[in-house]
Amino acid sequence: MGYRTRFEATVFPSNAMELFLDRLESTVRDGEFVRERLAEEGEGMKWYDCEDDMCKVTKGQPYAVMIDGEGEESADVWRALFRDGKLVWEWKLKVDRPEPPAEHIQGLDCAEGVAMLVQQRRDAVLRRLSPEDRALFGLPDPG
Repeated sequence: MGYRTRFEATVFPSNAMELFLDRLESTVRDGEFVRERLAEEGEGMKWYDCEDDMCKVTKGQPYAVMIDGEGEESADVWRALFRDGKLVWEWKLKVDRPEPPAEHIQGLDCAEGVAMLVQQRRDAVLRRLSPEDRALFGLPDPG
């Protein structure tokens, strides 16, 4: 199957875009396909050799290329700048999921914590049901 990423290219100076696209097409494997996908806004592709390809395409050239990537997963967003065959700068979105405060889970073992979470979710679902629907299915009033 594989992982798809949306790519967007920005060339510096901007008037070198056609030069970059021509070199991309002639230098990298599937270059014509990559060129077409970069032109189609919002279309994702599997381009596993992006970094190596961009180093090849920019080596010895009078331009720099910034590639923006957005993967299928929500936290996969990045930006990379290539110049003269090198990755010279990159940025990646980093998402750290916080741990709950200790006072909320202190003294609970895993089974108790899971049981409490299941009960909370069950109660939330029951509250969304009308009293008639709860009575129809013999469900308790969540209070």
